[in-house]
Amino acid sequence: MKINRRSFIKFSAASSALAAAGSIFPGISFAGWQNQEGASGRINWQKAPCRFCGTGCGVLIGMSGDRAVAVKGDPNCSVNKGLCCVKGFHSVQALYAKDRLKKAQIRKNGKMVEVPISEALDVIAA
Repeated sequence: MKINRRSFIKFSAASSALAAAGSIFPGISFAGWQNQEGASGRINWQKAPCRFCGTGCGVLIGMSGDRAVAVKGDPNCSVNKGLCCVKGFHSVQALYAKDRLKKAQIRKNGKMVEVPISEALDVIAA
């Protein structure tokens, strides 16, 4: 495919318009992808800091009863200005993943063994 000056400028203009649309409507890319209705049919949005990395983005957590069902960027947060990265957006899925560890484990004789949290903390602190 041969690219001339005219097609390059048109492509650049279209790309710039899409990038500008993403900054005008913060969070539009991700907010619509999640299930916006919980089991009760009503979502209560709670403010929280994203804990996935150290940046400290502000997020809104959609709660249905006592279960988190959605995440979106907080438009009032000065750090992320309503945007939410992929890691933060999918943090609810990580919270309820079926293979998530729910008890402390340490390696003994080459195998992972469940132990009380106090023993695991002693191993970490040693």
